[in-house]
Amino acid sequence: MTTKRFLSLFLALLMLCSVALTACTSPSENPTGDETTVDETTADDTTSETTVGSSEDDETTEESEEETTVIVDVMIGETLNAEPAADFSVSKVFSDYMVVQRGEHIRVWGFAPESENGKKVSGEFKGMFAEAIVENGEWCITFGARLEADTVGAEMTIYAGDNKTVTFKDVLVGDVYLVLGQSNAALALSESVKGGNTVDIDENSIIRLNYLNGSGGTYAKKGTDYVYKDLENTTLWTKTTQAYALRFSGIGYHFAQEMVARSGNSVPVGLMEVAFGGAPLASFLPNDLAELYDSDYYSADTGKYISMRDTTHFGRYLYNCYLAPASRYAVAGVLWYQGESDNPLNFAQVYGDEFGDFVERLRSTHNVINKDFPVFVVEFPTQYQKPADYSGSDPWHYMEVGTIRTFMGLLPTVIDGCYLSASSDLWTDTSYPNSLHPYCKPGQAKRLADIAEFVIFGKGTLDDAMGPIFSSAALSEDKKTITVTFTNVGEGLTTADGGAAVNGIWGFAEKTFGLATPLTPVSAEITAKDQITVTFDEAVKAVAYNYNTTDVYGETLNLCNSAKIPALAFITPYEDMDLSGFSEDEFVSRKNKNLRLKGAFIDRLISDGADIFTPGSVESGLNAGGNKIEITKGSSSLSCTGWIGYGYPTLAFGYSLDGSDAILKVAPTAPEAAVLAAGGEHAVRFSINIDVSELEVGEHTVSFLAYVDAKDGVVAKLISFTVVVVEK
Repeated sequence: MTTKRFLSLFLALLMLCSVALTACTSPSENPTGDETTVDETTADDTTSETTVGSSEDDETTEESEEETTVIVDVMIGETLNAEPAADFSVSKVFSDYMVVQRGEHIRVWGFAPESENGKKVSGEFKGMFAEAIVENGEWCITFGARLEADTVGAEMTIYAGDNKTVTFKDVLVGDVYLVLGQSNAALALSESVKGGNTVDIDENSIIRLNYLNGSGGTYAKKGTDYVYKDLENTTLWTKTTQAYALRFSGIGYHFAQEMVARSGNSVPVGLMEVAFGGAPLASFLPNDLAELYDSDYYSADTGKYISMRDTTHFGRYLYNCYLAPASRYAVAGVLWYQGESDNPLNFAQVYGDEFGDFVERLRSTHNVINKDFPVFVVEFPTQYQKPADYSGSDPWHYMEVGTIRTFMGLLPTVIDGCYLSASSDLWTDTSYPNSLHPYCKPGQAKRLADIAEFVIFGKGTLDDAMGPIFSSAALSEDKKTITVTFTNVGEGLTTADGGAAVNGIWGFAEKTFGLATPLTPVSAEITAKDQITVTFDEAVKAVAYNYNTTDVYGETLNLCNSAKIPALAFITPYEDMDLSGFSEDEFVSRKNKNLRLKGAFIDRLISDGADIFTPGSVESGLNAGGNKIEITKGSSSLSCTGWIGYGYPTLAFGYSLDGSDAILKVAPTAPEAAVLAAGGEHAVRFSINIDVSELEVGEHTVSFLAYVDAKDGVVAKLISFTVVVVEK
């Protein structure tokens, strides 16, 4: 018997056995196990049982009792009847200086040669003991007791008898957060210390950092469907040294400082960052979700999956390379700052579904007990366009994010435990050239921490931390008036100036396809504690708030709750087109979705018998180049023939003029062999005649629509170009 094992058994003999069956809040309400009414497991407990229910107060109802489950805490796990492995390794997710999650059953895993299958690996940490058998070259130990936060570092030892021992030093117990996103999540702490912002970096603080997609690693299969079992990084958990902290996520670090301070320096914080500039949501999706949402396409030339959102980025890689290897590491929650690359309408419309499934995947793997951990999402702040008189040497960075910002405002309505932090009042520097990456990260982190303090520590109220959130909307019979209801209003909705009139509301006409030019309302006013009423002089299908990228609270926006926290951006759910003429059986869904375009080709564009466009691919011609087709006023028709191929069958074609309803829906025709070879098995030919006789002099947008039979219904895809009508 090893010395370690003897000491563990000796400790077990000294421990008292205590069993407690007590009601406590549900994991979703209390993701860390903090401030429950249970008897916490301590070093004096060998085994304890905790009943976890769903009641929201001290009164346990009959219904909540039926939903309770029992969690068993075991300090000293079973000694397995197997010989110790001769060799093993521990996943690179673990290292000295790490933080492990309080209130969780901590898992530690690794690998071993296939020859070690059937043998065991053991582990000890803070009085706990557990073992695991090597199966298929892998092992996973689960420490079976929940620990309270501890700011004093301890050693974690993983060993196989006397054959091999791996010791991790200075391990803290606290709250671990995933920091995920694109460039604003990745923006270094050094970039946020501008405009008078300051930050204290103390190497001896109880904050620990892990830049998962940071240092080293070749990841030769990056961008493929290969799922890495372990990280290839060379640097993992570290203390907050000046050099490391300054290049770590700024918003993550500021958040960690806020949370440590609000715990009274009693709860350590560990951050695990996976963030990359420009990365679309597609880069974070695991293989099955990428396939489900057709978020990328396979390039035979590169052997990689390419994101449909941003073709400069691989699909799947941030999950397959970095998140998957850490998918069993217990966490307190997720910080999410992403979406800029998903701004186009057809991507924004499915963002909630995709992100919801992504969150569900994270929640299904990371934690043993508190599976419904919270997700804290950052709203995009204002951006300012380059002033006409700007003469600086630095390039001006601006990117449209208004569309995705409004759709992300719906996330709390579709994802339980998802919280949005308002940003519309936090960025006002109109002269800073990097408007896309503002240095208001300390303010954004503080607002995130305001919410997390309520969710994680149970302090304060959500109304004092988070602004009004869209809840529901109702259209009048004539569709000219829409009433919007909110949550998180506190004592009631109000405005920055205390008046009833609401600024920053736009409408979208029922007759338009997608989101055409917004309509200004006749009136928009607070009409109840939790409602506003918006009226237009024509029928609308939706309204949006904070829709313009340049909107700023206190100027173009003014809606807030009684705590003066700005309302979050939103768009009311809507159907994106008129499909009259087709039955519900033919068109089940009207939701835009990316369908992996295989190819498209315009054969001819003819105006009154004259060929006005040289044949070419849509990708290199009309669609990508923004070509303008010139016709004379009074021309009777514009005819277009060609082919298009999606990953699903195309049922019909139509067109739209200047955002009008879809017109002249026609059936596709069978393609020749060459088209099938180029566009895939579902490629079809189309021939559409467009009536342009009523077009006035000027520029007009022509959109070809393809009605595609997707997995979950029929959607429309656009190929658009500009027609310039000139006098004869």
